[in-house]
Amino acid sequence: MRHIKFLSTTGIAALLMFGVASSEAQPTEWPRVKTHDGVEVVFHQPQIDSWVFYTQLEARFAVEVTPKGSGEAVFGALRVRGATRTDLESRRVLLTDIEVVETSFPTLDAEQKQKWDRWLASNLRQSPQDISLDEILAYLEHTEATAVAVQPPIAAVSRNAENGDGSRGGAPTAAGLAMEPPAIYFSQKPAILVIVDGKPARYPVDGTDLAFVVNTNWPLFFESSTERFYLLNADSWLTSATLEGPWSFASRLPADLSRLPAEEQWAEVRENVPGRRIPAEEVPVVLISTEPAELILVAGPPDLQIIPGTGLFHVTNTESDLFVAKSDGRYYYLVSGRWFVAEDVRGPWSFATPKLPAGFQQIPVDHPRGRVLASVPGTAQAREAVLLAQMPTKAIVKRHEATAEVVYQGPPEFSSIEGTTMAYAANTSSDVLKIGSRFYLCFQGVWFVSSSANGPWVVVDRVPDVVYTIPASSPVHHLTYVYVYDSSPDVVVVGYTPGYSGVYVSWGCVVYGTGYYYPPYVRWGAYPVYYPYPYSYGAAAFYNSATTTYTRGAVAYGPYGGVGRAAVYNPATGTYARGVSAWGPAGSTAAYRAYNPRTQTSRAGYQSANAYSQWGENVVRRGDDWAHTGHYSDSRGTVAGYETSRGGAGVGARTDEGRAGVAKGAGGSLYAGKNGNVYKRSDNGWRKYEDGGWNQVERSGTRQLDAEARARAQGSERGQRSNARGSRGGRRGHG
Repeated sequence: MRHIKFLSTTGIAALLMFGVASSEAQPTEWPRVKTHDGVEVVFHQPQIDSWVFYTQLEARFAVEVTPKGSGEAVFGALRVRGATRTDLESRRVLLTDIEVVETSFPTLDAEQKQKWDRWLASNLRQSPQDISLDEILAYLEHTEATAVAVQPPIAAVSRNAENGDGSRGGAPTAAGLAMEPPAIYFSQKPAILVIVDGKPARYPVDGTDLAFVVNTNWPLFFESSTERFYLLNADSWLTSATLEGPWSFASRLPADLSRLPAEEQWAEVRENVPGRRIPAEEVPVVLISTEPAELILVAGPPDLQIIPGTGLFHVTNTESDLFVAKSDGRYYYLVSGRWFVAEDVRGPWSFATPKLPAGFQQIPVDHPRGRVLASVPGTAQAREAVLLAQMPTKAIVKRHEATAEVVYQGPPEFSSIEGTTMAYAANTSSDVLKIGSRFYLCFQGVWFVSSSANGPWVVVDRVPDVVYTIPASSPVHHLTYVYVYDSSPDVVVVGYTPGYSGVYVSWGCVVYGTGYYYPPYVRWGAYPVYYPYPYSYGAAAFYNSATTTYTRGAVAYGPYGGVGRAAVYNPATGTYARGVSAWGPAGSTAAYRAYNPRTQTSRAGYQSANAYSQWGENVVRRGDDWAHTGHYSDSRGTVAGYETSRGGAGVGARTDEGRAGVAKGAGGSLYAGKNGNVYKRSDNGWRKYEDGGWNQVERSGTRQLDAEARARAQGSERGQRSNARGSRGGRRGHG
């Protein structure tokens, strides 16, 4: 598979995504002023009517137009429609290709109105508008505005499907997600959970008496002569005669650990030989699981603290989201967006999301466990998370520049997709489907087709409907969230929703993963091949509202993430690559987002590289030197960035006008009513513009205006909170 290095500079990435054609940041305040040919137009904050498929927005603007040479403004209302591009990192929505659907200027005659209609239609189409995502979400939640979610052509996602508890309606729900709990371990002593992805696969290290376990994310070795296992935990070594234990401090290490190849993948191991000596009381409990599992680690007996007004206790001496109901003493545990309940903290556990006690909705937002509200059905936080989880990331692909290749381990091997006539390629890290006599490849969110499993591959105009019937029980279910939106002879508009990287909507919330375990592909020969699939459990995943996705919260699940790292031998260089994980380690300022090793989609804090970042970019490589450039162009101009392997980087912008044509305006906010009238709010209530003046409005007719004013205020407040969360970064994930 061809890989392209992503831009890592936040500023460049943001500019490339939005094409901001200015050396100054585009203002986000309202009202805004645009001046053209001496005509000044003030745009007031829009009211949102609908957001269809989260790609087409309909909104109303109140405007003030001051003609050239006139000191008197003309007030009016516009209803507009435009395409949207959403950047979840900055929580901004760019409204482009703006079409004026309707205008209202009560004080103008027909000829004057027609003139201004033409002027506005021409200038708005050339003036994209940057709108706060939080403002839009507030309108969708608290006014009569509506949102229609993205849905595949076939009912793999059904808007009115059952929500898991027998109820119907609400947000689109991913069908067939698994509800069964994983193995959930509990320990009151220091413990680590070693997840081996299936049956342990040992492979010899050339020139030594050692074999390493390929399908785990821990440095785990087996010495053949002594038939003992050795496990590196942080900076000390443990040993056992069997994987199941018991494990003890390794007072003697195999001499061959000092003879490992001088390669990057073994650097950490070599640095910790002979390792730190620890007393017996510091040896952690070692738990081994050959399937995805979770660990509730409590420092001693559970310390319960009441959450006032909820009827709930939360367990304070654990990193896990663990609660106890005051009424019956049952434990509630949240992981990967799913709730499980048990009579005893040691289990057995059962699925509980649809039957949570009402007190969970009363947990204060600022409580230390307030983050769980996004996973409590019926809360504002859950509704927002559901909206965000349905917003597509889109890209324009130039047909002649889109290339891909697939590498198989031996001849292509295909496995049937249950309940369908399709099959998927098993012995490759690429997503290849066989449908009839044709082969479809989904590479970094772009669909290709070929008459051969080996290519050549060309971009498709349309994805077969049958793709969207792939069940959640299949390891390629994530492909049902990648779409082709439009096409022309030169380009194809493609996109995907968060389901592509494993975030799904179900039971009124967002969850990570389908809940199914997909065994990896393992093959032996001259070198080991191990292709893991991401899975839902094994990292104490929790929803991070600051990054709007799931974050690895594990502290005892291994040093390299929650899914065993891929271990693939490169015969060209003679080295092993062991770096792919479904969960990245947490940074100090922002927690990493979920990572899907098969789709290559990842986001870390507020620096991101999505599946489309390579389009419109170029990489030139000679030996160890490389240069990487990226660009974005639209009606406002061009922005470009570059970086090189020698440390060089830069970004620049160019426009015809030299700077953006939107600025902060003066005066109070105006509102555009659905009836075409213009309103403003005063200390004495609402006033309507008519007959050249502002007249008082009867209180009985202002319900919708009041709702929109509340939404506007809440959107601004929510945006400030989001920015504050983003500056603080993730709350957990260290380790």
